[in-house]
Amino acid sequence: LVDRRWVMLGALACMMLAAGLLGFITLAGGMSPAMLIGLTFFFGLAAAGISPAMQATMPDLVSRALLPSALTLNGMTVSVARAVGPGLAGLLLGLWGAGTMFMLNILAFVGLFLVTLRWRDRPAKVARPETRFSVALMDGLRFAAGQPPLRRLLLKSACNFVAVSIVLALIPAVVEDRLGGRPQTLGLLLACFGIGSVLGSFTLGRMYAHLSRSRVIDLANVTHGIAVLIIAISGNVYVSAAAMLLAGFSWTSITTSVNIVAQMLLPATYRARGLSMNIMAMMFALTLGAALWGKLADQFGLQEAFLLAGAMGVLMPLLTARLRLVEQLDEGSAPS
Repeated sequence: LVDRRWVMLGALACMMLAAGLLGFITLAGGMSPAMLIGLTFFFGLAAAGISPAMQATMPDLVSRALLPSALTLNGMTVSVARAVGPGLAGLLLGLWGAGTMFMLNILAFVGLFLVTLRWRDRPAKVARPETRFSVALMDGLRFAAGQPPLRRLLLKSACNFVAVSIVLALIPAVVEDRLGGRPQTLGLLLACFGIGSVLGSFTLGRMYAHLSRSRVIDLANVTHGIAVLIIAISGNVYVSAAAMLLAGFSWTSITTSVNIVAQMLLPATYRARGLSMNIMAMMFALTLGAALWGKLADQFGLQEAFLLAGAMGVLMPLLTARLRLVEQLDEGSAPS
């Protein structure tokens, strides 16, 4: 209904505003837990707006035959950012504090904002101008509900991300409770997670040559579960860093494979709405998982929560054995 460029520019502007407010209020000494949560929520709203618009743009830039490779490359750039960003943030946090770190975070959005602003070679909207938002939304939901391959993907994605959510949700608590509590240690672990993601991106092409993407997701769940179990039993920074490498490798294998399957399944007419549902399933699972593992850690202990999450990851291929993924919809189900 709206030019994707304006959707992305508006979302980027909101993300820069959130980062600026975080920095300004922190430097002024007025930051409170409620305000931090509120601004993080606002940032999440903006991120939710930009993600499907950016993902839906990818098939307009490359042919369908090159789409898996392009999505893998896109995931690699995200992994590089994940490797560099947390390590840099941990360094800035230790040197100058959180306020300055958030203010400098604004600069990270400038390049993408300018590229999007100058983007001219973009396709026309596929929806009729008179289409109402509510009608388009319900049409997309009906389409998703009527497609068993898409339903299986959304359910498998949700189950997977509940299991893997514990690392990014509770690794700060692991650093605080078992690894000395230094910001630089947290930055190191998150940087290792990002480096593992980059390594995963480099190897995905070879994995896809021998395994289906559904099998790659299953294998990555097992390796992620092993990484979580290592973190649970280790009290050593370097062993935990190695486990974070493996977790990052597995994370990229799961997210990239899920995104490729979603892109291959969705026709152009429903692409952005279908990708929005896929992102929603992933983020809902991450939110639910973070709350679940946090509650279990508080109730029974941090190590116990990691042990349970690790076991769940290792067993995930068995738990989702009936959710075999395919990369084409049922015939005659939707326009291309």
